[in-house]
Amino acid sequence: MNRKAARSLTTAFIGAVVLFFLIRLVTPFIIRILGGGKAVLWPERLFLESTRNFGFVFSLPLPASMIIIVTLAVLFVVAWLYVEVILHDAKAETLSFILIFGGAFSNLYERMKFGFVWDYFNIQVFGLRGIWNLADALILTGMLVWLFRSRESREGSIKLD
Repeated sequence: MNRKAARSLTTAFIGAVVLFFLIRLVTPFIIRILGGGKAVLWPERLFLESTRNFGFVFSLPLPASMIIIVTLAVLFVVAWLYVEVILHDAKAETLSFILIFGGAFSNLYERMKFGFVWDYFNIQVFGLRGIWNLADALILTGMLVWLFRSRESREGSIKLD
């Protein structure tokens, strides 16, 4: 592994750890402030409301052991893909990795410690409703950055004759 790749990997690891601890500080703070109540951030669109999520992605009902196994497997695949990509000097992928791993490890930690994750952003837009937490938002953002970046790379590599 070259020096640049090692630096990217170190940055990604430290960034993910920092995000993990940030989420670990923010979540209990929000849960304590709400105290089981509800705070309106944007009328009829965005609320803070603490909810225990025992399910997997989109609250899919799976046993906790299965959720942990699937999460670890997905994290392994994402880490492997990231290591493959950083050998080609990819800054956007480093940001994606930081966001995905920071969020995913935070949710994994909560699930292993409590048996559930705390969700608190109740979002209602376009007739859709979902309750998320900060870790979920970071994971989604990381995935979107990675997808847009990989699409950009593919389009940039297409040569017109």
